[in-house]
Amino acid sequence: MTKDSVDALRETGPYLVLTPDELVTQAKALGENGAVMLHPMAGGTDPDLSWEMLELVESKVMPHLA
Repeated sequence: MTKDSVDALRETGPYLVLTPDELVTQAKALGENGAVMLHPMAGGTDPDLSWEMLELVESKVMPHLA
């Protein structure tokens, strides 16, 4: 996925494209009963990139939410 395609996905509206720090902030703002949905294959994202994103969430986001 190129920067142009990430920007295009951001502009569609239904999907938030966030950095790990931004996701931590957003998730914490949802409160104790909040939920975050991930769509790693959104917009036809390459499966390898999707796995990379999921691993990033696991290593950089989840430790701050546990």
